[in-house]
Amino acid sequence: MSNEKFVLGIDLGTSSIKVMALGRYGTMISESEKVTDLTNLEGYSEEDPNEWYQKTIKAIKALESKDGLCLKNVDAISFSGQMHGLVLLDKNGKLLCNSILWNDTRSFREVEEINERIDSNDLLDITGNKMVEAYLLPKLLWIKKNEPKIWNEIGRILLPKDYLKYKIVGLINTDFSDATGTGLFDIKSRKWSLRLLNEFDIKKEWMPSITESVDVIGHVNEEFYKKTGIPQSAIVTSGAADNAAGAIGAGVYKKNNLLTSIGTSGVVLKPEKSLIKGDGILQLEYSAIKNRYYSMGVTLSAGHSFDWLRKTFFSKKSFNEMTKMANHSKLGAQGMMFAPYISGERTPHFDAKIRGSFTNISDINNENDFVRATMEGITFSLKEIVEIYSEYDDIDEIISIGGGSHSRVWLQIQADIFGVSVKTIKGEQGPSLGAALLAAVAINWFGTIENAIDQTVEYNAEQYMPEEGNSRKYQEIYQDYKKIYQCTKELERI
Repeated sequence: MSNEKFVLGIDLGTSSIKVMALGRYGTMISESEKVTDLTNLEGYSEEDPNEWYQKTIKAIKALESKDGLCLKNVDAISFSGQMHGLVLLDKNGKLLCNSILWNDTRSFREVEEINERIDSNDLLDITGNKMVEAYLLPKLLWIKKNEPKIWNEIGRILLPKDYLKYKIVGLINTDFSDATGTGLFDIKSRKWSLRLLNEFDIKKEWMPSITESVDVIGHVNEEFYKKTGIPQSAIVTSGAADNAAGAIGAGVYKKNNLLTSIGTSGVVLKPEKSLIKGDGILQLEYSAIKNRYYSMGVTLSAGHSFDWLRKTFFSKKSFNEMTKMANHSKLGAQGMMFAPYISGERTPHFDAKIRGSFTNISDINNENDFVRATMEGITFSLKEIVEIYSEYDDIDEIISIGGGSHSRVWLQIQADIFGVSVKTIKGEQGPSLGAALLAAVAINWFGTIENAIDQTVEYNAEQYMPEEGNSRKYQEIYQDYKKIYQCTKELERI
């Protein structure tokens, strides 16, 4: 083990930093995780990028102390990162403020302003997407209005994973999959949109260079070598947005694949071979695979809703203990329903002001029903996205990753609500594995990303099949669930 060369995949998530060490033949040889601190107030969601860097170093050093890996044998590093977060540096490369994250909805008025100044069809034509609070553009406008001192000191703009690359290599760079999630990228010309930059007084020199996910952007710098022991000969690649990397790690790259991920957010993702022109309900992004794309829909508070429930009412219970509570409730949670809008909602409603709710509560409900209703509500929210895909494609199978794939109860709920079979990945790591595979491809271990997937990603033999009676009952409940949004929209108080 001590002389074996390996690569590292670093996944910067919303709640933790995960690092995976991958061996020459695609075998995971070690992994570690360090939890990060999230500042979350009404509509605001921030993290300290300095903490990302320090926790990354600790997670890497943990590989050495836990499994005895010799970090001087690291050949390459790549990244996966939470999308859309705004990181601002001054002209000397120093942080100006905390990162404003993807699930921060404070800039909803700026989204309205953007839509007033740029025709929605023009926005779709330029970026491929509707404007949402998650993107960098509305966040930058919020900074300009509310933090003019910070605005006047901006020297460079980065996305979350790219701050780690900046600290490790010293280069301001992003990749195409993350660039498409900024609201400032021309999806056809594959460049920053000069029209949008000029319209909103954003200097082109603030923006990072853009390269493919497997492109080598440099080598480990001296500071990072001294802190970790990783040699300065180790190459660093551009990496990918977490959903793009997660798709790689889940083996999702063929047109008929459909991925669901229940992490902090919930995502339904489908590979696309061309630039589909839609109405913006589904986001269109570049893939980590060159000249490929994917579309996706997002539930803003999926695992976040479940974690909120746990911390608020069941703080002494683990994730597994809570999901097992759902077994002690009945299908449909004895009439109770939950809408997971606690941080607003994205697909299909695009409403930053909507808030979550438990409905139809009666005196027969107990704590188990609250847990099951939350799990069902999150899955119903994803069902709204799956339903969009079902309108133009046959969906025969879903690959599930994230926290929701770690519970047998939740996997069966997914199969019953989606009405199709659900399968999971052996040793599922998702984005961190995807990042490690990008690093491995960069040093020509596998040739192509597709070959890397085919040679490394394996699925568990057990599949979760929909039970006809359960699916029929869930379809009836789902029709009622879809009414909750319109009923509670009238109660918006922001």
